[in-house]
Amino acid sequence: SGAVIAHGVNTTYVITAGHVCTFETPSQTKNDGYTFFVEPRVEIKARDYWGNIHPASVVAVDNENDICILRTRGIWSTPIPMATKMPVLGEKVTTIAAPLGIFSPGMVLKFDGHYVGSDKYGHAFFTTPTAPGSSGSVILNKSGEIVSVIHSAMRRFESVGLGSRVEDVLELLRTNV
Repeated sequence: SGAVIAHGVNTTYVITAGHVCTFETPSQTKNDGYTFFVEPRVEIKARDYWGNIHPASVVAVDNENDICILRTRGIWSTPIPMATKMPVLGEKVTTIAAPLGIFSPGMVLKFDGHYVGSDKYGHAFFTTPTAPGSSGSVILNKSGEIVSVIHSAMRRFESVGLGSRVEDVLELLRTNV
């Protein structure tokens, strides 16, 4: 999951979870006296609401906060504005996501929940359904502004999602977009 956050000259920027943009490092295997080097080739593609595919490249990854910025060619979609601060505790929030890959052109899932606070590690907690595929989905405040990017789901308790803090997202944007 992800969301359009900005446009540049013939460019669209998308935000998602950092682990979506992280690649395996090359590995080495020995077999019958031969050494084989395996280097994965990864292509990232952004699929828009209408199902169109946009080849993407990684602009920046914040591994500590699990946030990634992607760049695609062309101008497509309307950027979602960024909030400047986290919601008030208990404030209603909405997420737009494709958990378990549930998505179809012209149809995307939206879930409501609440911001319930942050832990000592800086992870923001939201009472919104999450599952694999939710990573990179944005959390919107009551004004429709991005306040977080989901990076983790709780195992066996899919009604809680963990995300980045808006301050960390803004810092990555300030230094890279």
